Amino acid sequence: MSNRNNKYYPTLFLLLSLLIFNCSFLIATVRFVSHTGNSTPPFITWETAADSIQKCINICVFGDTIYVANGIYKEQVVMISGLSLIGAGTDSCVIDTRQLLTLQNYKTIDMKNSCLVKGFYILSTNNLDYGFGVWAEGENFTGLIIENKFANANAGIVIYNSNVETYKNLFF
Repeated sequence: MSNRNNKYYPTLFLLLSLLIFNCSFLIATVRFVSHTGNSTPPFITWETAADSIQKCINICVFGDTIYVANGIYKEQVVMISGLSLIGAGTDSCVIDTRQLLTLQNYKTIDMKNSCLVKGFYILSTNNLDYGFGVWAEGENFTGLIIENKFANANAGIVIYNSNVETYKNLFF
């Protein structure tokens, strides 16, 4: 009877090995952004931190977390689904698009599904009827926008057709 069970062990071992191998790709990565880093991908230490938030996002996958150090980041941020974007705090970590001429759709942060945005001072362009701090649009989107400051925008947070939640944000 034990000889019959032994013939399944190689197949079971192979399936288990493939499962473990494939799951290793699902592990989220913590990445860093800082003006003092040397901007060496994959940006997994403060020393190799990206010098741009978007540059870091461009190599991220679902589930990654990005920590952003103190500084002023003059760029538009287009997130990917499942990303956590965490700034060093609203007094010292600024995303500023007030003077960007190439700003697409007047969105400072274009949030995607299942994302977190926390700890930023977001200064948006205020161009007549436009200028959005965080834009979250998508059917059945989920996410969280927490502990941020917004200034200079016509609309600090736009949540359109989604279930994104907001807590403890300040608007000026």
